[in-house]
Amino acid sequence: MATVRLALAFVAVLTTSASADIKVYNATQSKLKLDVTLPNGEVKSDTLDEAVDSLDSGGFTFAAGVKTVKVSIADDSGKAVWSGSLGSNDVGVVIPSGKGAAFVPAGTYSGDFAVPKSAAFLNVTGDAMTLDLVGRNGLGAHRGLAMGTTGFDPKQTVKLDPREATFGIRLTLKGKPAADIEGTVDPQRYYLLWKRSRDGEYRMSSLGYLPVPPKKK
Repeated sequence: MATVRLALAFVAVLTTSASADIKVYNATQSKLKLDVTLPNGEVKSDTLDEAVDSLDSGGFTFAAGVKTVKVSIADDSGKAVWSGSLGSNDVGVVIPSGKGAAFVPAGTYSGDFAVPKSAAFLNVTGDAMTLDLVGRNGLGAHRGLAMGTTGFDPKQTVKLDPREATFGIRLTLKGKPAADIEGTVDPQRYYLLWKRSRDGEYRMSSLGYLPVPPKKK
């Protein structure tokens, strides 16, 4: 089988902390300007480099009393990409969309042990493919998985075999042999599959944590 290298970008240590943090990733080939406006009108800014070998990100930590902030994102030409509000503990990613870019919610900054073993995937390569997850213990596997292409689809969240702590990754493109990717998928995370522009190498980056599912009434 062909082998493709993998880059994994980790967000934070799994915790039950309720700290007021947000993080935004850039999966486009353009630099982004990120402005965050606090409730008192103060503005914090950051510049996110284009995706090259990994996804650049901007993270902000606020006082616990800050519940939401206003966020505006523009590309390197000054064109607005997205504006809106993010709550404390939110994670998002800016992905290619047509001739421009789009903002996609991508989980939470801190995780919670109450989240079931599962993972969510988004494919922004533009290439049609399926995903296999192969348990490292040799007990469980999930094959032929579809991935969302415009956002994380709750219906495509994968419930992972509880006998496995980590999974190897394999991609199957139409008309091509399956390719094993170096690295692993861990439970409770959002993952983004993207392609490096200079050589077409596929990369899988982890983003935020899956939120705690609402309690059934």
